[in-house]
Parts: sequence; C-alpha cells; structure tokens
Amino acid sequence: MEDYLKELGDLPFDINEDESDSIDFKETWHKNKAELLHDILCFANSLSQKKYKRLIVGLTDKKPRAVNPNLKPLFNNESELHDWLRNIKINNGIRISMHKWGSIEELRIANQEKRKPYFLYEDYFDGQKRVKAGAVYTRNGSSNTPIDKTAKDYEVENLWKQRFGLNIKDPLERLKFELKKISSFHKDSIEAHWSCTYDDGGQSFFNRLEPSLAITFESLSSETICEENIDAKWGALQYPCSAARFWEITVKWNETKVQKFDFVEVDCSPGHGKYLPVPMKMLDQDNNVVDFCIISSSIEFYLLKIFLNRFNQNVHVPKLVQLFHSLDEAQGYATSQNLRFWNNEDEYLEEIEQ
Repeated sequence: MEDYLKELGDLPFDINEDESDSIDFKETWHKNKAELLHDILCFANSLSQKKYKRLIVGLTDKKPRAVNPNLKPLFNNESELHDWLRNIKINNGIRISMHKWGSIEELRIANQEKRKPYFLYEDYFDGQKRVKAGAVYTRNGSSNTPIDKTAKDYEVENLWKQRFGLNIKDPLERLKFELKKISSFHKDSIEAHWSCTYDDGGQSFFNRLEPSLAITFESLSSETICEENIDAKWGALQYPCSAARFWEITVKWNETKVQKFDFVEVDCSPGHGKYLPVPMKMLDQDNNVVDFCIISSSIEFYLLKIFLNRFNQNVHVPKLVQLFHSLDEAQGYATSQNLRFWNNEDEYLEEIEQ
C-alpha cells in the first residue's frame, strides 16, 4: 500500500482523513447513477467552507484504508461525466471535475455559495431509484440527507443564508461578498447595489440591501499629511510631491469604523487627477525599496473602482508599479526575485532601526 501510494506521488487529500461534509471515500463506484447524483447534490449543498468537496473512489471507507486495484471506471473521461450531468434538470450548474491517480479516482465539486441550494426541476430515475424534484439534499458530517427525504428546515434556511451572505458576521468579509455581486463596475451595475451621498468631506456609499454597511471616501488635508511624508512615499513613483493628495477609504458597520485604506491622487490639476491604492513595497535583502506592487483583487482596488465610477475613470497604475491579480501571484514574483513585502510604514522603519 505505502509503496503504491509513493508511486502515485503527492495526493491533494489525506487518505487517513475522517469522512466529513467535505470528503467521502468509496471502494467502488455506485451501481446506480441516481445514487451518484444524490451524492453529488449532497456535497454541492454542503455547508462546509472548504473550496472543494471530494468524492474519492477506489479507497476503502474504513481505516486503515486500502486501494481497490480492480476498480472499474464509471466514466471513461470528464467529458462523459459532463454529458451525463448536462441532461439532468438541475436548477444551477454544478462545477465538477474528474481526477485520477492509478486506481484512485476523484470527483471534485467546487463550493459555490451563491448558487445554493441545488435541487432538480424534474425527477431523475435509474431503475427503481429516484432523486426527487424540488427536494434539497445536503450533507451533515459524514451523513447525507436520505434519498427519499429532504433536508430539514433549518438546513435549507442556512443554505439560503449562505447564498445571500446573511451568515457572514465579519464586516470585511461581508464587504467582500457584496463587492463580488457587482458583475461589472459600470455605473448602472454599481448603482444597483450601492447608493451615494455627498457631504463637505467627500462621498459616502451605503449598501442597498444592508444599509448598516457603508463606505466613506475622504480627502486628507495638508495639515494631516505633511510634504515630507508625501515625498518619502511617492518620490520613487516620480511624481512631484506638490501634485499629490492623500485620500482615505473608511469601511463602517453600524457607524463603527472597522477598517481604513489609503489611496493617493497624483497630477491633481483639474480634469487630470489620477488615483491609485497605496502600493506594497518590495525590499531586497539590504532593506532597500526596489519595487512596488498593487493587487487588482484587493478590497481597496475594488473600492477605488466604485469611487472612480462617478468620474468615468479607471484606477491608475504607474509604469513603475507592478500589477498582480492576486496576492499569491505577487508573492510568487517576490520569491523569484528574492524580495520581501512591506506595506506598513511604521513596521518598515522599525525594522530598519533594528
């Protein structure tokens, strides 16, 4: 067994993991496709926060697990799996992929919270087995909702809460959820979700469905930010410090400030202002700032898009600043260049003094 697993290489799951609402082990494939569909729906509706739910076939469900060397494939390839699912009347598309390591096969079901709950529009039969239309199946621990029943009221309620983000208590996580609802950052798409108000200090937005969640954009006065600070932060961006102005984005929940983000306006002449988030610094081994980067999937980048929509402008990214889609992509670049990240000025100065 151990020698066989070594030959397969690294598996994306632990074969000794207990069965749960995110993973199940089976020695053989289902003899009935209605039972397989039932398993897929249960995993798709699982409340597990893991990115993927895994149905592992070819390993015994009891420990110590053993490989079934005589496993007969149910589908020859992923296309056959998708062709089968395509003919089943499911209310929303389930993102599912198929993977194989020797005699071990996996169905990997993506966690798509905004599409839950999944159910059938029409009954699905295979022989005497039936998956019922309208029934919501889910998975609690290692147990599925029975195929001839439906999930309990509170389980269905939790699935709808997950779909609409009502189960998210952390304000920043809720903000991320609401930002993902905006399919594009054109004016109509933003105004469908956010309302804008103006005051002397700047602009404020509140979420139409969750008014307790608000965002304010405020220009900082020259008394708040001195010229030396501007020169220290933006001199490397080759903008004259006299033409730079700082703005502050504040996220509020029930009028309580929960997070602040900075962005800067450069080339402040009327009609020519350019806006960008405060970039993260990249330092070499001698603590010299050698590069800057901005993450386009960050909260502050999306918030700045909402702000700039009113002026029909895009986020400005100078040529001297690296633009990455994700933090992982930025970290990969930094590692390849033997660099480190610093985003906090005080932390940076403290490290230099040490």
